[in-house]
Amino acid sequence: MPGHTSDSISIIFDDGNALIGDAAMNTLSILGLHNRPLVAENSSLIPKSWEKIKDLGGITLHVSHGKSFNINKLKFKY
Repeated sequence: MPGHTSDSISIIFDDGNALIGDAAMNTLSILGLHNRPLVAENSSLIPKSWEKIKDLGGITLHVSHGKSFNINKLKFKY
């Protein structure tokens, strides 16, 4: 999903598992990133990508950085 990079992709399975790579992170929460990637080509696209992941049935997010977590942990507006 766009945001981190323009060519990022996510794979969302029928059971709600979603491989989202760097579309979100589960580290560095002390910096107030609220699961946003540390680096993003276009940070305004990140909440839109998260919404799309949720709309497509993503529940458990498997990320490249940190442990997997539930999509409800994301803050869609920041």
